[in-house]
Amino acid sequence: MAPRPSEEIASRRQRLPWIDRVEAKYGLPIELCPGMVYCLHYDPPRLLKEVGYEQLGNQLDPRTRKLNTTVPNRHYVGWTQQADPRRRIRQHAPMAVTDVVYLEPGTITDEWRIKVGDSCPRCQSPYLDSLEPAVVYAVHLSHPKWHIAGTFIMP
Repeated sequence: MAPRPSEEIASRRQRLPWIDRVEAKYGLPIELCPGMVYCLHYDPPRLLKEVGYEQLGNQLDPRTRKLNTTVPNRHYVGWTQQADPRRRIRQHAPMAVTDVVYLEPGTITDEWRIKVGDSCPRCQSPYLDSLEPAVVYAVHLSHPKWHIAGTFIMP
């Protein structure tokens, strides 16, 4: 018997180690863990550090083992557990060139809802424009989910 689609998707997930730590801390699935959602605007667009796999032009830095962008980005939407979200925001680019256009309590699910469905209040461009084409393609196809419980689903 062939596996159900949800089983196939689950088998292609790659669990990120930080998720286990956050879930253990709260005793909740990652989708329900509290944090801060932030949206950043850059004018002019900038190269960013320590981004997610879905960010446009991401590439692994072999020295730091972190993803950085290789093309300038106008926006970044993120979620953090840090008590002072500015610490995480500064990891992407210097605060002097970062315009924080949204900073509110929320979950990783809220982050993804904003990332794929909202626009920047500063310039009205959709945040989706700053994501990798494969992610945009998956969203437009209404893919079951590329990001399930904080895991990366391999295409």
